[in-house]
Amino acid sequence: MTISDTDFYQKANEEIITNVLAPLYLTTLFTKLKSLNTIINVTSGLAFVQLTKVPVYCATKAFFHSFTLSLRYILKSKNIEVIEITRPALNIDLGGKGLHERQPFVSDFVTAVFQFVTAVFQQMKEGKTQLTFGFSEVVAKVNPEVINATFNKMNS
Repeated sequence: MTISDTDFYQKANEEIITNVLAPLYLTTLFTKLKSLNTIINVTSGLAFVQLTKVPVYCATKAFFHSFTLSLRYILKSKNIEVIEITRPALNIDLGGKGLHERQPFVSDFVTAVFQFVTAVFQQMKEGKTQLTFGFSEVVAKVNPEVINATFNKMNS
């Protein structure tokens, strides 16, 4: 999806509804439950380093990462744990069969779903609240210079 597509605004709006507004609404509903003790939000390594082929997706994940950090702080006094799973590109057919395997640079970081799930559960057992693996682990922990270099490499 590019900004020059005739349906860019409509598709971007749908993506914002799905990736931002729907989870915000669900969070609002869930935080009213007396039995709630954990919220798990799923973001992406693309929240940290943007892939220009999917600008709105990256922006929504960056928003949700920021929101999750704030939510973790806000809900701490209510003893509600907020976990963020920052996923890497996974070897799934979302967006098209083999899409992630054909992307230059990104294909170097494509992760098998089993490896990712195993790593996430291990991190949960360890009590971590920022769960990462592979590419998402790398980009979530680097400095701005490395992020800029990675951005340039991913988008060249």
